[in-house]
Amino acid sequence: MSMGGLCSWVGVVSLLLAPAVGAAEDEPFLLAPDSTLTFEATQAGSRFSGRFESFTARIVFDPEALELSSFDVRISVASIDTDYRDRDEILRGVDFFDVGKYPEATFVANRFSRQGPDQFVATGVLRIKDTARALELPFSFAPSPAIAGKSLLTGSVVINRLDFGVGGGEWRDPKWIGHNVTVNFRLALDGGPI
Repeated sequence: MSMGGLCSWVGVVSLLLAPAVGAAEDEPFLLAPDSTLTFEATQAGSRFSGRFESFTARIVFDPEALELSSFDVRISVASIDTDYRDRDEILRGVDFFDVGKYPEATFVANRFSRQGPDQFVATGVLRIKDTARALELPFSFAPSPAIAGKSLLTGSVVINRLDFGVGGGEWRDPKWIGHNVTVNFRLALDGGPI
């Protein structure tokens, strides 16, 4: 293994083994039904979008106590929906997400930094299939302008699907499916510690 590869794995292992922050009494937000987890990619050079219909998110977050904050997001990968059945079946299959063997993708974070008013970065580990990689996730967090007592946690991040073994063999060629995928999230949150 190269020195760069070793450093990368050391970083992932350190994140996985880091003590979980947030005391047991910290109250997580409740995820409202209108929360969304979507993505954008390209197929044969044309953009398409999709969503994951089933996911959970345990969010403990206080902008004034970042050291007590944590994210634990779990996605049922079989719930992928791009409004095109044949494509969805391919994406669920062994060449892509292999949902029979790896039914869940996860993102767990326990390190946070402030980047500006209402702007933050969560540092954690994204696991898809049997691959875990460190990921910095930028997001905004602010009270909902429309609904009292509700907060919105929103953001997006670009990942390379090949980093997680999604789409091997002939599907590695970006002329079929682009390598970069933009993941967008809009979490409507009730309650919580603030």
